[in-house]
Amino acid sequence: PAARQSAVERAAEAFGAEAGAIVDGSVALASIGFPRDTVPHAALTAAAADGGELEVPGVGACACLAAPVDDGGVLLVARDPDDPFTREEMSLLRAMGRVLSLSLRTLGVLEDQREREALLERLTEAQRSVVDRSGLEETLTAIARGAAGLVGADAAAVRFGGKLAAASGPQDVPAALEVALQDPEGIDCRIEVAARAGGRPYGEAERDVLRAFAEHASLALANARNHADAVHRALHDPLTGLGNRVLFRERLEHALERCPRTERDVAVLFVDVDD
Repeated sequence: PAARQSAVERAAEAFGAEAGAIVDGSVALASIGFPRDTVPHAALTAAAADGGELEVPGVGACACLAAPVDDGGVLLVARDPDDPFTREEMSLLRAMGRVLSLSLRTLGVLEDQREREALLERLTEAQRSVVDRSGLEETLTAIARGAAGLVGADAAAVRFGGKLAAASGPQDVPAALEVALQDPEGIDCRIEVAARAGGRPYGEAERDVLRAFAEHASLALANARNHADAVHRALHDPLTGLGNRVLFRERLEHALERCPRTERDVAVLFVDVDD
């Protein structure tokens, strides 16, 4: 916006114009010569389209000169009809329109680059947030929270086989963007993120960085599952799936530690199930 406004002001100064604007479609993106809260968008659009007269406050009807800018935009200047535009000025305005188009494209590239750098910084933070999680539930929650923060979403969720496994923010918000997580067991796993505040759509940069995060999250998820499986095998009998002596002693110790606080006794029931 600042670049467009500066361009309009410079064009008006160069042509000694009473007013000027950059019009795109039916909206004046920047203007000079009109009160900021009463810009005549419709009149500027018509003048940009047919080059007719334009009513300027405090001046009256002014002659217009227009030149194309970027994708369908128009650079427009207007001045006293007693001072008609020359052929040389027509060529000059077209040249200014081409320069402005190039400048706006360059600024767009720079802005995209800054956004990508910011996304990469957030990606690093999000990856760091899930890498040291050992528990499966903790890892899933970190993945949902990291995905939401990565793209600036109000909410995010992780789903296994269509069922909610973890969420960050409201759980009843429809997904606006989703990426797949790699699961070694072939279960359909996905990260879903909701729309951003204001409805600003996600671009390809956000999709790319979320895919990169999903690859890292898949590794963290696999590690968490392996850890959970290892803990389960260490505490349960492989044949029956029942808790083993290690788990029994651990639970018994915890129960005895709680006795002074709860003022309740602990009992052990032994059942012999041998034939």
